[in-house]
Amino acid sequence: MSSTHSGTPPQARDLFRAAFTPGLPVDSEIVPGAGHCLDHHRIGAALHLRQLAFARDCTTRVPTPTA
Repeated sequence: MSSTHSGTPPQARDLFRAAFTPGLPVDSEIVPGAGHCLDHHRIGAALHLRQLAFARDCTTRVPTPTA
């Protein structure tokens, strides 16, 4: 998963990452100064491509079983 956060404390980001199925990769980053809507920030286009790539990966990957 690729996610970009603005104004998010590290603890909230950790909770966000923990909500996903084990075995799927999760990437998360904080973009300082981006405001409340990254879609309209200069990183918006890259964010949308990452989200689409994540969705594609979710539909083609088989999660690794956890112990």
